[in-house]
Amino acid sequence: MKQRKYKEGFSTELYVQLESGATTYAYFDKKKFSFADNFEEVTEELAFDALSNAKLQEILQADSDFERGRLVYEAFSFLTRRQASDIDFWNYLAHNELYPLVHKMWPEIHNPPNNSSTTSYIKNHWLMTKSSQAELMDYPLSGLWWSFYMTVEDGRADKYELTKIFFKNLSFRTKSFGQSKIARHREAVLAVLEFIQENGLHERNFEDNGLAIVPYLNLLGGIRPLGFFNKDWFKSKLSAKFSQDIATHGRLFHRRERPTEAMPVLCVWENAIEKKDGIQDGVTFQVSVNLDLPDHSLFIVLKNGLVKKINGNLLQQLDVNKREQIRGLNDSISNIFYAKSDSLLLVCFKNNRDKKCLKLCKGEEILGHSLHSFLKSVVISPKELKVIPLPQTFEGDVSSLINAEVFLEGESKKEAIALLKPLITEYRMFTN
Repeated sequence: MKQRKYKEGFSTELYVQLESGATTYAYFDKKKFSFADNFEEVTEELAFDALSNAKLQEILQADSDFERGRLVYEAFSFLTRRQASDIDFWNYLAHNELYPLVHKMWPEIHNPPNNSSTTSYIKNHWLMTKSSQAELMDYPLSGLWWSFYMTVEDGRADKYELTKIFFKNLSFRTKSFGQSKIARHREAVLAVLEFIQENGLHERNFEDNGLAIVPYLNLLGGIRPLGFFNKDWFKSKLSAKFSQDIATHGRLFHRRERPTEAMPVLCVWENAIEKKDGIQDGVTFQVSVNLDLPDHSLFIVLKNGLVKKINGNLLQQLDVNKREQIRGLNDSISNIFYAKSDSLLLVCFKNNRDKKCLKLCKGEEILGHSLHSFLKSVVISPKELKVIPLPQTFEGDVSSLINAEVFLEGESKKEAIALLKPLITEYRMFTN
């Protein structure tokens, strides 16, 4: 028998019916959900086999989330990321074969904790409405599968060694770390878990130690594309940042403040720039900068396709809390960033026919020795524009895109574009 899933739109129907109160009591039956009588009409067949009765019973009888997750993952280990992000698939399982498992994992439907309503409790555990990372990690069944997918490492004697660490704390796995933007990167997840394991951090104050790591790595993600670094790179960053804390105190400190030393912030408007001591409320374009880094510059991207660069040595000379005028920014700002002066720049835009396009430009070709003028055109009259820096090591792999405008979904330069697509998605280079 083939596996089934809900047809598109039926998950929404379930949500609407729950909101209206029509199906609330159907969830009180812990053995079977029996709202949909027209089963064949609301489901569709998939290409792979359904869970066997033996496998289903094994999953339902498992006595820990780790064991349940292992069995669910192994049963569906062949799923692609796209298939595993299908809410109609997970909602189907949560209301059919694995409906009793959700009740077993979350048994308080009659008396939800924290003054939650029954309707909210059902929504939070049975009914996914989005395929976002947050929901995929937080919902019981999808969260089990994705927790294994992101942590299994075949090269180990026990490929689930790091997965077992991940399952030691539910809040860390499904909330604080699992939903963080850094957890999108499998290499980063493996690095964090291996770092925690090697330093024994899972044996004491697990969640606080984890919470110290998350903001630091997220901060790194704000200044460089993390999808292209491996596990060893992430571990080296964690060791450099936290080894002293571990050696001195045997643990990490969960700091609510920013996890790095205080750095100045550059605030930019369409006609001025100002250096501040910290992040400012109500300022759209601002960026923390380390002005001690050599050969770095502030890049200001305008919506009309022009880019301005201001070298770091000029920025060092700015007085704190003193606004300086900038001439030449004669159009509204698209985005800003602080990066190496010779960075390779990824330029994403829509042309006058609303086609998604991209090209690469060399940051070294933009002059940056003045607060005024010296703007460079990276694209002519774009309808939508965003620019970010790439690591210089990419130049060899994507050099064919330098100063060459190509369609994102075109036939030209497909291999080079494929290397950049994860970055384009992660940084939301296009609004839709």
